[in-house]
Amino acid sequence: LLRVIEGLAIDTVLDVGANTGQTVVELRELGFSGSIISFEPTQLLFAGLVERFASDPAWTGHRIALGDHVGEMTLHRYEMEDMNSFLAPTEFGSQRFRSLAAPLIADETVPITRLDEVWADFVPPGRTLLKIDTQGYDLEVIKGAAQSMESVDAVLTEVPVNHIYDGMPNVVEVFSKMEKLGFQLSGIFPISRDLAGLRMIEGNCMFVRTDAFDSEGADYVGRN
Repeated sequence: LLRVIEGLAIDTVLDVGANTGQTVVELRELGFSGSIISFEPTQLLFAGLVERFASDPAWTGHRIALGDHVGEMTLHRYEMEDMNSFLAPTEFGSQRFRSLAAPLIADETVPITRLDEVWADFVPPGRTLLKIDTQGYDLEVIKGAAQSMESVDAVLTEVPVNHIYDGMPNVVEVFSKMEKLGFQLSGIFPISRDLAGLRMIEGNCMFVRTDAFDSEGADYVGRN
């Protein structure tokens, strides 16, 4: 993460699916002093973000989800709030993660919009990293950023290998979509494995824009 931020001279990080602010804390601990824009639709979690980061002059937050349409959706909330999702768990997901097998805390109706709808108002000029952690809905966020992706220099997104939610895209779909958008893989970092520890369930994948480098692929040259 730090290598990409420094190598691409990232000015702004879009923190989609901010939860309790784990990414904001990590970025500040790494020394990133640029703008962080968090998107978190859950009312209680968003209130916690405001209280936690209100004193950070380079942080802003919006209580809204990002996806491929504008409207409202039902968010399933679990005891472990980092498992909150628009999608229902699979049988495998419920077996692997006890939180997904437990009764829901609540179903919360939340606002949702497309990144394309808010980019001009929310995102300052400069070089941008898009971080997405929406528990199975990451590809929908990317689909709702058809125009905005042209201004994104790097993407950090969760990629499923063994599905824990119904309707998640498979890893081939994600990689194919990113390639079509002009991104190449920079790194894969496992998040969770099965109980035997032999199969990866999902991983964080970092992608960088192909056209951000010179013809030799050695130096970052920026884009027009």
